[in-house]
Amino acid sequence: MWLFLSLACKPTTTPAPPDVDGSPTGTEPDPDSTAPTVPDETAETGSTAHTGPTSTLQTFDCATIPVEPPPFREVEGPRGYHDLAFLADGTVLGNMVNGSDLGLGDAYGGFALAIPNTGTIEQMAWLPDGDLAAASLERGILRISLSGSITTINPNIRPYGLVVGPDDRLWAADQSRIWAVDPATGVEEEILARGALDRGGPRVIAFDLDDTHLYIGTLGGSQGRIYRLPLGPDFRPTGPPEVFASGVGIGGYHDAIGVDLCGYLYVPDYDSANLYRIDPSGAPVQILINAGFLRADYPHGLEWGLGVGGFRSDALYMPQPYDANRVMELIIGAPPKGAAGYEAINLP
Repeated sequence: MWLFLSLACKPTTTPAPPDVDGSPTGTEPDPDSTAPTVPDETAETGSTAHTGPTSTLQTFDCATIPVEPPPFREVEGPRGYHDLAFLADGTVLGNMVNGSDLGLGDAYGGFALAIPNTGTIEQMAWLPDGDLAAASLERGILRISLSGSITTINPNIRPYGLVVGPDDRLWAADQSRIWAVDPATGVEEEILARGALDRGGPRVIAFDLDDTHLYIGTLGGSQGRIYRLPLGPDFRPTGPPEVFASGVGIGGYHDAIGVDLCGYLYVPDYDSANLYRIDPSGAPVQILINAGFLRADYPHGLEWGLGVGGFRSDALYMPQPYDANRVMELIIGAPPKGAAGYEAINLP
């Protein structure tokens, strides 16, 4: 017997913009509630009424992104291991502490079993059809439906890093190679061969702002390098991977890459227990959270909130497997790449 709460809304891959004042949206918590709650359907969306052909896009000034380390806190409800998956109603899926199931949490302290028997999940990504793709080191690339069914997309590729590419294929980094996989058929294409990086192996990946390069975070022996792979119009490599940034940690492994609306990268590094922000030029590297932080609180993975249900769309939400899978909120002051309703100015 299992409980699946608050999943009436279809997930979205395009986060909503934050409120004008940057404050969280959603209703106030019920102090007696212990289960995830559905946010008010009439919450602000950020759009304004107008007449004529005036654009509804909001301008986001990249020059306003805070330089100083931003504030952070632990969120009471959700839990996660190496990644989180936000639903359109603001609730969030993540591995429970037992490592066998996915739980569903909210920003107000609610958390409950959602999907059992998933096993330990690495990174996750919403597919265009509304199912969730999940990376499992034991079972391969999985498809998880909102009804709770679990099937296998590809059992042979067992990645850590997993994203949906601009071609709607799943791009997977298995710490040795990079693959692109058709989520409908499981057919795979090798994008980057074993040994293609001069130091380290590919662990996490993300596309740049215009989808012409693939960023690659590394595992082992890389001296903290992030690589960049040039891609052609068919999303196949047009040249070898090049070093994009170095000194992003001390060479253990990177646990995620996120790209914001302005093109800045966000990378947590295990060995240094730091979270880095990287300029789109590749330098400088800024430490947003450093090793003065308790090591138990070091974040693995990162996702932006959707701007509903008490989760901000200008903040990163990061699971902490060494802190009982609790989730940290870090307000970086910028929405993610592709955020709906925005156009960016003063890009770095």
